[in-house]
Amino acid sequence: MEMTTYETLALFYETSNTLDRFFDFWLTATFAVIVAVHMGKETITRAYANVIIVLYLAFTISILARQAAFSGFMASLRDRMARSPDVPDIGGFIPIIDGSLLVTMGLGTASAIYFVWRCGYPMRDSRG
Repeated sequence: MEMTTYETLALFYETSNTLDRFFDFWLTATFAVIVAVHMGKETITRAYANVIIVLYLAFTISILARQAAFSGFMASLRDRMARSPDVPDIGGFIPIIDGSLLVTMGLGTASAIYFVWRCGYPMRDSRG
């Protein structure tokens, strides 16, 4: 069964909103990890820091896997939309959107892990 242009656009935007919710959830969790570690830095041991890092990395990988799965679906919808003369071509913006998302997630993940690591493995002040 062939979808109409309207149905294709509606599914595209719903899928786009789903991807945005995944990213929002990841971003919220990233800041929650940073705040929790900052608030509990006096009690976080190396073992706790390692557990937090492993759990956070597993969560981030899960979100990235979901992003990848939905991105493939989005590509098929974009192909379908490109065949319709009534739909504006957004294909040129997709690499920018995908690239900025990956850069943000990469830098955010690295920063959160570094912050957790620093709280669990505090650097000693050289003055004593």
